[in-house]
Amino acid sequence: MGSRGFSFGSAFVDHDTNTFHVFGKPMNRCHPRSPPAGVPDETGVWVFSSADLVTWARAKTDVAWSGPNTDVARVRGVPPSLPPHRFVMVTEEGTFALNNNADGDLTRGWRTLSAAEASVPACPEGCQCPSIKFFSGWYYLITGGNRIWLLRSRDLKAWEQPPPALRPFVQSSAGDGAVAQIAGNAAPGGPIASADAWYAARHLTTPSVMLAHTAEWDHNVNDADFCCDSASGVAGAYVLYAPSTQGARPTGGLNGTGAYNAVAVANVTLDVLLESYFA
Repeated sequence: MGSRGFSFGSAFVDHDTNTFHVFGKPMNRCHPRSPPAGVPDETGVWVFSSADLVTWARAKTDVAWSGPNTDVARVRGVPPSLPPHRFVMVTEEGTFALNNNADGDLTRGWRTLSAAEASVPACPEGCQCPSIKFFSGWYYLITGGNRIWLLRSRDLKAWEQPPPALRPFVQSSAGDGAVAQIAGNAAPGGPIASADAWYAARHLTTPSVMLAHTAEWDHNVNDADFCCDSASGVAGAYVLYAPSTQGARPTGGLNGTGAYNAVAVANVTLDVLLESYFA
């Protein structure tokens, strides 16, 4: 795939062209001054595209965004206040770019909207790690720094949040770490057992121990994404997020990783789930 040295990836499936896209930045998070081989600089947004998840094409888009996270969604039924577009991109600072290429080419044709055309002034903890979807005339946005927030808008300018009792969308809970402890994961040769061996060889606290002491590191939830759009045919709704220390060190004498993935599942379609927060 040729993605070494890239980070801040976000995935998007275009069901019209049966293409899987991953957007990311050529930013080596350990050595941010050293772009990966074959990539001349760390500016802009790059996209990796594949129709079979085996053969990939990598290209720099014409989006002039120098920050980290971005996310892209398919749009059907554009509000009259916005230029025609089939795709929308959101950046970490709350700016938006639109693309109207009928052929689904997401490397070119992006137009970044001005602050007068679109903005997200009410991100409760900033527009960190944004993810975006479009359903039934609404743009739905989730953002997260230490908690994950849900907002929606019809025109990318006037945004609303759910009622106070339903905020935030996701917050840290005692059960977050237990999500990773699915039956069989810790069995010999399973993913937790294999990870334990890797961490132990490096004199770090193993995932098994970290997951048994979640109070020492599970302080935040961040970096969320949600799935799936109605064109996918997926009946359930899924929210992927990261229980973590958000970059801080674990306490209690632990020195293993303080970031894991969790998945929340609802037995309704994603559009129904999101709309229910504003009913």
